[in-house]
Amino acid sequence: MDKEILYYIIIFSGIILGGLISVGVLMIFNKILGTNK
Repeated sequence: MDKEILYYIIIFSGIILGGLISVGVLMIFNKILGTNK
């Protein structure tokens, strides 16, 4: 495998992981704000 392909896979997986983490944090904040109301 070429190094360029590895770099693209690492960047792509990083973007996906970042999106999942941000969505999880938003869901947690929504639950906390929902219980406070």
